[in-house]
Amino acid sequence: MCGIWSSKRRSMFEVLYTANSGRGTFATGVMQLKELKHNTIKKQGVIDFDKLTLDETSEYFIGHAQAPTSGVRQWELGTSHPFETQSWALVHNGVLTNFTELVDAYFPKHRNPVDTSIISALLQHFTEQLSGPCPAHVVIKQVLELL
Repeated sequence: MCGIWSSKRRSMFEVLYTANSGRGTFATGVMQLKELKHNTIKKQGVIDFDKLTLDETSEYFIGHAQAPTSGVRQWELGTSHPFETQSWALVHNGVLTNFTELVDAYFPKHRNPVDTSIISALLQHFTEQLSGPCPAHVVIKQVLELL
């Protein structure tokens, strides 16, 4: 079972990482958010915060400790959390039972085997379908109704 944690302070983020580190050591992802821009760090295994450069002035930090999702799995940057598109970034802990159906219906050429990858793709898809600015909750609602 994976671990997801977040904080507005780096010091608390590190404490929460330690508390969640037993939830998965296959891969770790960290995202910093500042002024609507983000920086993502993904790596196989665990993170050494003594060697990790995080911007102390970031407004939010979010992390994901991933447990292996199958017996045989190679680590790849593109199959690790957080998943990002032009407008969206997210982490997810769960199983999408309709992953294959969503891929077939919306993105037949989608090759990422991780079900969470379809969530960010759908969020981006519906964002692009709207003309003009739209509140995020409208797009999120559309995607949640499909999941």
